[in-house]
Amino acid sequence: MVLFGPPDIEKLKARRDVDGLIKALSYQESGQVRRDAVRALGELRDALAEEPLIAALKDEEPYVRSHAAEALGKIGDAHAVEPLIAALKEEKAMRTSAAEALGRIGNARAVEPLIAVLKDKETYVRKYAAEALGKIGTPAVEPLIAALKDKATYVRDAAAETLGKIGWQPGKDEAGAVYWIAKRNWEECVRIGAPAVEPLIDRLNYEAAAVAWGKIGDAHAVEPIIAALGKIGTPAVEPLIAALKDKDTYVRRAAAETLDKIGWQPGKDETGAAYWIGKRNWEECVRIGAPAVEPLIAALKEEGMRESAAMALGKIGDAHAVEPLIAVLKDNHAVVRRNVAEALVSLYRVGQLDETDKKLILAHRPEIRKPHLDANDCAGRSWGGRGHTDSAAIEFPL
Repeated sequence: MVLFGPPDIEKLKARRDVDGLIKALSYQESGQVRRDAVRALGELRDALAEEPLIAALKDEEPYVRSHAAEALGKIGDAHAVEPLIAALKEEKAMRTSAAEALGRIGNARAVEPLIAVLKDKETYVRKYAAEALGKIGTPAVEPLIAALKDKATYVRDAAAETLGKIGWQPGKDEAGAVYWIAKRNWEECVRIGAPAVEPLIDRLNYEAAAVAWGKIGDAHAVEPIIAALGKIGTPAVEPLIAALKDKDTYVRRAAAETLDKIGWQPGKDETGAAYWIGKRNWEECVRIGAPAVEPLIAALKEEGMRESAAMALGKIGDAHAVEPLIAVLKDNHAVVRRNVAEALVSLYRVGQLDETDKKLILAHRPEIRKPHLDANDCAGRSWGGRGHTDSAAIEFPL
């Protein structure tokens, strides 16, 4: 008996064998083969493949269905519009591919369904819907203006790009500011003034976080935003102060730097402490004293901040820091554990503690006094082949 293997999609594609690729769509032994056949048909852009690709929108494998939608968009025939509109109600990948395909085809029948998809729960679906509307050239201004306030930056950017293509003129309001931010026109944002502050800070937060976490982002992208907020001045102060408490370290740093540009001066209060933490100026936190304790305790929960926050809390000597510091005694990083231990010893010796707090620290005296690794990483692996090295134990006389 002769055994036949799977169809060779690359060879069929190279020969432009559309009939052979269409036959491969019915190869039930492998969804990957069907997916590759779908992709090849899309690249060949042969109208003969349209009906088989429409049928492939119902394939049992989700990735075959989504690639079939993409292929239909590349072929660009209006006969695929209704099946693709129906696909806007399928799974996430299918909705995304269908929206993009409808934009490629550019048929006006897709306008209303795409407007509805601007409210989809998935951000990339909303993004591609906005872009598709721009390619079709729709006058769907109001839904696109609403999309300028979308929670996802790239959806707002897509909406702004589409509005620009259909000739919409931005006003001196928040929607206009979002439009100019998407266009990277910072001077127009400055001209808008106060209504531009919240959108600018939102973009500042996005760019700072993108750079910090290695996402797509330019390290210099925050600079023109900071400059624009600095030029707007006073209206930007309160939102920037609020941003000093953002969950992202790098957003807080950007907010602090922007407040510098405006000329804002921190006080000796909790907000001032949040500012100096954003600037990594721990000595200023110590000078503020008790009002800095809560922001410093919050900093104990963040990677890269615990070491310095613990040191500052030890110097301030406030009893509220005892339990949060004890909670960090088992941190993965040796230098953090050591600084926390030293802070607790300092609190015990000179802090403003009652007997209950002192007893709590004493209960952890063995952990405080034990040696801490200083030549190994947090997992105990030696650097550069060197062996295990311990630092001296921390002194904790009673």
